[in-house]
Amino acid sequence: MVACRHHPGALVENHLAETLRGMAHPAEYVRFMPVPSSPLFPGGLNLPVPVGWNLPALLVLGLLIAPGWRDAPAFLRRALPVVLVPLVVLTMLFGVWYELRDCIEATPLIMLLVYAGIRRIWSAGLAAS
Repeated sequence: MVACRHHPGALVENHLAETLRGMAHPAEYVRFMPVPSSPLFPGGLNLPVPVGWNLPALLVLGLLIAPGWRDAPAFLRRALPVVLVPLVVLTMLFGVWYELRDCIEATPLIMLLVYAGIRRIWSAGLAAS
C-alpha cells in the first residue's frame, strides 16, 4: 500500500452503476472486436473475437457443456455454480462487467465440462458410424 499511496482511488471501487448502464445496451451482448496490438501481434489481427458476456460465445459453451453434463464428475457439476455464482455477483458489483478475466477462477471447471461434452459428442458420433 505504501508504493501506491500517491495514486487516487479506493481499495475497492463500486462499479454497479457502470454495470447496469452497460447491461442496458443489447448490442453489448453480441459485440466482437479485432485482436488489439500486442508484443505477439504488433499490428493486431483482423480476427473478430467475442467481448465480455457475449451471447453467441456463451451459447457455444453451453452447447458444448450440455451433452456431457450427466457424464461429468459430480464434483465438477457441484463446483461450477459454487465458484461461478459468487464471481459473477462480485464482478457485477466491483468489477468491469464486460471483462471475463474477473471470472478466470472458473475457467478450469468450464474447460473440464467442455471436455466432457466434446467427449460425449465424439463417442456418439463414433457409435453412429
